[in-house]
Amino acid sequence: AGHVRILEKKYGDKLVLLDAGDLFQGTMESNLFLGKSVVDYYNLLPYRAVAIGNHEFDYGDKKRGGPDYLGALKARMLQAKFPFVQANIVSTATGKPWREKNLSPSTLFEAGGYKVGVIGLTTTSTPAKTLPRNVAGFDFKDFVAPTISEAKALRAKGAELIIVLAHEGGDQPGEPIYEFLRLLPKGTIDAAVTGHTHTEIHRVINGVPVIQSKTRGVYFGRLDLYVDKATRRVEPSLTKIHPMHWVCGTWFKNEEQCDHKGARDRMAKGTTKAADFLPLREVRYEGEIVKPDEAVREALAPYFKKTDERKTEVLGQAARDFEPYASGESEMGDLWVKAFRWKFPEARAIYLNGGGFRRRFYKGAITYGDLFEVHPFDNFAVAVKMNGRQLKDFVRVGVSGGNAIPSLYGVKVVYHGGQNPAFQRDVNHDGRFEEWELDRLASLTWEDTGKPVEDKEEFWVATNDYLVSGGDSLR
Repeated sequence: AGHVRILEKKYGDKLVLLDAGDLFQGTMESNLFLGKSVVDYYNLLPYRAVAIGNHEFDYGDKKRGGPDYLGALKARMLQAKFPFVQANIVSTATGKPWREKNLSPSTLFEAGGYKVGVIGLTTTSTPAKTLPRNVAGFDFKDFVAPTISEAKALRAKGAELIIVLAHEGGDQPGEPIYEFLRLLPKGTIDAAVTGHTHTEIHRVINGVPVIQSKTRGVYFGRLDLYVDKATRRVEPSLTKIHPMHWVCGTWFKNEEQCDHKGARDRMAKGTTKAADFLPLREVRYEGEIVKPDEAVREALAPYFKKTDERKTEVLGQAARDFEPYASGESEMGDLWVKAFRWKFPEARAIYLNGGGFRRRFYKGAITYGDLFEVHPFDNFAVAVKMNGRQLKDFVRVGVSGGNAIPSLYGVKVVYHGGQNPAFQRDVNHDGRFEEWELDRLASLTWEDTGKPVEDKEEFWVATNDYLVSGGDSLR
């Protein structure tokens, strides 16, 4: 908020503050209140529009477990003083675009004397990236056609600049945002603010400046667009894409950042020491000292008071740091597997999605807050009866490369690396190949006997409700 206040002071109504989705999920302050705290915060800032990310659907009903799986999201839309936008979600029941109060395909407003249109887009992978039942009534369409249609409508209404808010990423050939912008006719939009893939993007793709600012709300991106006063169109040669900027209350001694978890990792590896970070120093932006916003602090204080009481509860001790591995089974995953073995002794196999583990435990006290940050999702542990063919389908998707490698118990998995075209399949018969459909599974055997898992044999598998209901493309 302190950075935004500085920009407001300098640029006035020329400032266009946007968010590309996933406002909710991942923190106790958001989840315990079903996102209400986040919208209270956003309402205090001059947001012009926000896109809908896959995690906006996570909370389901506002009373948890009720019949309307969009209840919590609808409540947040009504609470918001800014518009939600999405143009590519269609109701399967009516075949018409999804609409709600305070939800539209785009919004049009004036900034700096020019009419600005903003179009929202939501990743087509949403059914695999939230609880599928919460979005069962929707079809998530490809971006190109809705964008062309909506941009045409906005231009007809006088839009002089059009910005896409896309909850999707990938700025390399073959990746979603790159391919979307490659196929989009030049001049359709003037800029794109993206999200979802937790990466840093600040480049031009097919004439469109694109930014994305990683994850966790600890960074922000900035894009300066200049408009020719005569033509009233963006002058691309003057566009400036700023490097991603840390949102910090204080900076480290020798670095303009405040990644405390990263600092702990570096110290744990012995590559640096505390003296390299301390003493902390004040943050400056645009030549001014960044100060906390007292209105924001006051509004969020009741939420933090409730969560702080729970977050500091000590649950146990870690004798050492636990290592996370991005490309395979991890010590964090193994720890969760052991917990599932205790909970479900009847399970012959355990399957847990690797993407569910978001950080590691560090040596020392483990608090409830630590536990929540490691696994911030409201999933339920379940045991289900499966046959060998179903387990193979689970594992086949798990090692496809479309998601993080799962953590397993009870079976030994051998799979091929790489993206060999010979492994491509069209599992859902939609006429196109997706990464999760890659069949890299070579063999699946039981750890205790060494025998192959047979298609028709039945057994109990411990997992979570997100996966059983079709998450991570387990359809």
